[in-house]
Amino acid sequence: MLESNNIKLAIISIFVIVGCSNNNPEVPSTFIEDTIEIIHGIEINDQYRWLEDFTSEKSKAWVDEQNKYTNQFIDSTRYKKLIANDLEKVWAGEVVGMPFKNNENTFYYYNDGSWQHSKLMIKRCDNCDPEVLIDPNNFSKDGTVSLGGISISPDGNLIAYSLSDGGSDWRTWKFLNINSEELLIDELYWSKFSNAVWEPDSSGVYYQKYNEPKKELLSDLNELPKLMFHKIGDSQNDDTVIYENPNQPRWGWSISISEDGNNKILAISDGTEEKNRIYIKTKNSNDFLPIIDDLIGEFSYITSKESLLFFYSTYDAPNGKIMSLDVEQNSFIWDDIISEKIMPIRSANIVNNKIIITYLNDTLSDIQIYDLDGQLEKGS
Repeated sequence: MLESNNIKLAIISIFVIVGCSNNNPEVPSTFIEDTIEIIHGIEINDQYRWLEDFTSEKSKAWVDEQNKYTNQFIDSTRYKKLIANDLEKVWAGEVVGMPFKNNENTFYYYNDGSWQHSKLMIKRCDNCDPEVLIDPNNFSKDGTVSLGGISISPDGNLIAYSLSDGGSDWRTWKFLNINSEELLIDELYWSKFSNAVWEPDSSGVYYQKYNEPKKELLSDLNELPKLMFHKIGDSQNDDTVIYENPNQPRWGWSISISEDGNNKILAISDGTEEKNRIYIKTKNSNDFLPIIDDLIGEFSYITSKESLLFFYSTYDAPNGKIMSLDVEQNSFIWDDIISEKIMPIRSANIVNNKIIITYLNDTLSDIQIYDLDGQLEKGS
C-alpha cells in the first residue's frame, strides 16, 4: 500500500511540474540506426538497438543529453523544492517486509527510511532480538550494487544471495553461512533470469548460466543458457551441466524439485508469453522427458504428494486452475483438482499441506483453502 501511494504521489508530482513549468527547453534528438533482424520470417527494424548498450560512448552521450534536458525542465519550476520535500517525507517512512520462516529462523526485510537499500534481518528464535544478516548498503560506496534474489538451504545453514550491479540483469551469486555469518568462497558468475534452487540435501544449487559475453555486456543476445548444478565448496569451473538445448538458443528455464527429491521439473519459456513447456526427470528416467512440449498454457509447479505433482495452470482455463500430474512409473496422467472459476486466481501456495488460493473477486481478494484432494475446507 505504501509503495502504491508513493508511485501515485510521484506521478501526480510529475504532472504538477509539467503544468507549472514556464519554459520548455528543446527536446534533444535521438540518432536512428537501422538494425534488421528476421524473427519468425518477419523483418524487424530495431532502430534504437544501439541504446541497449549503455556502456558505449554514443549511449553515454545520449543519456547525458537526456539528463541535461530533464534537469533543465524540472529546475525551471518554482514548485520543485516543495514537491521534493513532500516526497522525502513520504519515502522516509519505516518499511517492514512480510516475514518468512526457514526451520527456526524468521527472515524479513527492513528499512528505517534513511537507507538506500533494505536490510535482510534474521530472528533466530521467536523471543530473540532481530539481527542484520545481509546489508546491501555495504556492497558499494555509491549504492549501485543491490541485493537480487535470495535462497535459503533446506537445512537452514546456508543462504545464497545474488548481486546486481547498476540495475543489470546479470547476477553474481554468493553464499553465506547463516550460523557463523562466514562468507563462503563459492561465487557463481554470468547468471541471469534465474533463482538458485537447492538440492533437498542442501549439497548445492541449480542455476541458469550464460556464456561469458565476448563484447560489451549488453550487446550480446541472451542465447544458449545452460542449467547448471553447483556443489558447495567446488569451483564454478567444475559445475555440472544438467540441461541445455543448442537447437533452441532462445529458450530459458527454471527448475523445481519435488519435496522427496525424486522429480526435477523444468518450466521452459520461449519469449515473454505467459505460456511454458514442462519437462520432467523422474527417479525412473535418465533424461528430461517432454511432458508439455507445446505452448498451450502456463504450468507452474506448486508442490508434490507421493507420486502426484501439483501445478497452477491456464490450460483451457484463462482464469487459472489447479492440476495434478501422476508420475508413477512414468505414467504422466493429468487431472483437474480445482476447476476454473469465474474469479481469476491471483496466487496459489502450499501451507501445511493445504492449497491456499487467492482469487480476485471484483477488486477484492477472496481467499479459499483446499486440501490436496481439491476439497474446499474454508472460504466461499
